[in-house]
Amino acid sequence: MGELYLLSATRILERTMPVMTRRLLVYGVITLGWILAILMGAGTFFGLASFGDNPGFWGQMGAFLGLGASAYAIYRARQWLFYHCKLPHLAAMVRKICNLELPPGKAQLPYLQELIQPLFPNLQETLAYYRKIHQVVTEAIIKHSNLSKKINALPKPIAQTLQQGLPYLLFGYYDQAILAFAFKEGRLSACREGASVFVANQKAVLTFSIILLTFLSAFFLIAFWLFLKVVLWVDTAVPADFGIWNVIFALILSGWIKAAFLDPIITTATTMKLFDLAEKQKLSQEVMEKLSQEYPSLSALEND
Repeated sequence: MGELYLLSATRILERTMPVMTRRLLVYGVITLGWILAILMGAGTFFGLASFGDNPGFWGQMGAFLGLGASAYAIYRARQWLFYHCKLPHLAAMVRKICNLELPPGKAQLPYLQELIQPLFPNLQETLAYYRKIHQVVTEAIIKHSNLSKKINALPKPIAQTLQQGLPYLLFGYYDQAILAFAFKEGRLSACREGASVFVANQKAVLTFSIILLTFLSAFFLIAFWLFLKVVLWVDTAVPADFGIWNVIFALILSGWIKAAFLDPIITTATTMKLFDLAEKQKLSQEVMEKLSQEYPSLSALEND
């Protein structure tokens, strides 16, 4: 079943090519900038220390400085990337999942912006609401009967780390899937319905997440292996020895494929799964109120 969702998700991505192309280019530029920052840092420090005793060491320090500075810049830009890159792509995917109208070519981008604006008028409000959705996901995994028992049996520091990290690892893509309900129904309150479906089907959601993570891990490793072979070939063609940076460059390039291609596939498959669960169950208002009592974070989401 998971394979069918992944196949359908890949086909949907093909039908959102304009916004998909922009996503590939944006993350491609980020990847290129990251690699250039490392090389420039290494070259600059190596050149400045060339008259010293150990320029190679300072070249390594410059490379790490470039790596760290780029990582910090990307961290600071993550919210902008979410609002201007991921959110339009999510809106486009929802239109195709629901077989709704979506203009072809470059007309897609302004059309999607018109869809987003009434629901998410600015970055700050969008992020605030997105955090509320993530709080539901976090609360759900903490209260999940089987998982919570196993986690709480561990030493406290490990248990706290898992409680914070598992929502991202297992259910991270469901944040966007819940957000997708707003685009499906054209109202922000629909996210509460999506979140209710999520918490009511945690066992099915967990099983599906494991399938998706297996797919993601496998293709990421394949991408890493291919990029590593390319980087090693470049390393043999130039006089410098990249050393450990062969692995780092391959990881950065693989991260580009993950962010630009694999993540949208997983997000689309997750959204389709949650939409199907919502269609089959059609939770009543009474059921959602009961879920809100069990999961108080649900009450923080908009309601009709």
